[in-house]
Amino acid sequence: QDRLACNYWRERCLASMRWFLLAASSIVLSWWVGRSLARGRRRKLRVHFLKKGHGGKSMVGWTPTDQHLHAICRKLSSDVLVTSGEDLPRNAVDVLVAAFPTRDQLLQVKDSIRALLVPFAGFPPPTRLLLKELGMSSKLVVCNLHHNAPMTAELAVALCLAASKQIFEADRKLRQHDWSSRGIPCEGVPDPLPMLLLQGKVALVVGYGEVGQRVARIMSAFGMEVLATRASLSRVARDKHAVVHPPADLLSLLPRANVVFLCVPLTSGTSKMLGRKELAMLPKGSVLVNVSRYNYPATSKDTQSTPVSTRNDFSKLTNLVMSPHRGGAVGLEETESARLSAIAEALNLAADRSDVRAMPCRVDVERGY
Repeated sequence: QDRLACNYWRERCLASMRWFLLAASSIVLSWWVGRSLARGRRRKLRVHFLKKGHGGKSMVGWTPTDQHLHAICRKLSSDVLVTSGEDLPRNAVDVLVAAFPTRDQLLQVKDSIRALLVPFAGFPPPTRLLLKELGMSSKLVVCNLHHNAPMTAELAVALCLAASKQIFEADRKLRQHDWSSRGIPCEGVPDPLPMLLLQGKVALVVGYGEVGQRVARIMSAFGMEVLATRASLSRVARDKHAVVHPPADLLSLLPRANVVFLCVPLTSGTSKMLGRKELAMLPKGSVLVNVSRYNYPATSKDTQSTPVSTRNDFSKLTNLVMSPHRGGAVGLEETESARLSAIAEALNLAADRSDVRAMPCRVDVERGY
């Protein structure tokens, strides 16, 4: 009798399990069929990659090659429909991938465009002003990319080390068979080139975004006390690597900073942020590293032919380390691969969720970053 009861309950359990598995399978199948039907009915995300653009030269912004486009398409879902070219397609465009669209181009897609994806860091002020002028800034989702933040942060730290250790001046002397920068302490030998010991000193990171946070982590590893400012803060905050202040605290932080990193976007609030007055507040022997963006040239010709300075000959300053606009490592295979992956990720998110607001790295058009 006990054996019969045991068999009875075992059969009941097995029957319940079979029913549960059948119900679960039906639910999953219904969900999959519904999702497939929905995907079939859903309109594809129409994306246009604008080649060239304002100024008509690829030096302005970034223009995709055919190889780039093939690589991006391999990463995109089937819900993304891609077109490219200097001219916009006749059909409507949901997302325009461009940095410097012209007025006529924006007017052509004004009724259909839902998002502008700037294919690099920052937001070009000419494009921002054009969007506001055309009344598109409020309805349009604007995003950019942070794919080059690691490269830019690495260059910032490299410039800091080169300046604080006077590497280039020592190298120049040594190439002339001059060992005096070593500074052996004895009579008749020049003093060594001054070097700034970073450990135990204060680093100030102005602009605590993707680049600034990476710089802070590295300088913290050097044993520096890291302070920072961030535009979105109204009160002091802390994280693992830095004490982060609102921008209003900048002047009070400068006298404490042995190294200052400028990692801010180009906006009306950051233009001319540090002048003669602010620089005079820094301790003697401080190092200033600027990896922020400067004013955009009117055309790409300016970036190719304009001298480093038309007013000052910086080449004769031994306390200055110069690097052309190469922090983003544009054109390198690793950089372009990261850029393409970031673009594909943003477009796939927008297509998968049927919402361009799902794209990361949103830009506030009013603020400019």
